Amino acid sequence: PRRAPAEPAGGRERAERELLRLMLANHPGLAGLHYEAALFNDPVHAAAYEMLRPALEALGPGEPPDLGSLLSGGDDGMTQMLSGLALADRPLAEPGEVIRKLEAEALDGRIQALRRRVAALDPAAEPEVYSEQFEELIALERQRRELRSPA
Repeated sequence: PRRAPAEPAGGRERAERELLRLMLANHPGLAGLHYEAALFNDPVHAAAYEMLRPALEALGPGEPPDLGSLLSGGDDGMTQMLSGLALADRPLAEPGEVIRKLEAEALDGRIQALRRRVAALDPAAEPEVYSEQFEELIALERQRRELRSPA
């Protein structure tokens, strides 16, 4: 995978890195939350997730992983990024909020792609396809509103 930039470019990348920080700390708030590699756009972040997840599953919530052995022998760029995240001197974010942000960002991408497809359709020529796609768009928009509304 390519090397991640030293400074995150945008909110999504910051959220991806924060989820990795939470994983490195094996934050107890992650227990019971559903999150997977598909939440990561950056291939380096997804690879880091794939490396961390099995190690964390073997530990109890809040039990810190052995970062020395976990990060030894890994991809240099990924190891440097994860080491930097593990040593970051700032409070950890709330896990549920970080995951909701990443889910909302992923949903936004799906909505944008579907809007483009719907806009390219001719409702008169393909009424069933248009209706199907439009209903899916409405459902995704509803899902996004629910995700972004306060819990």
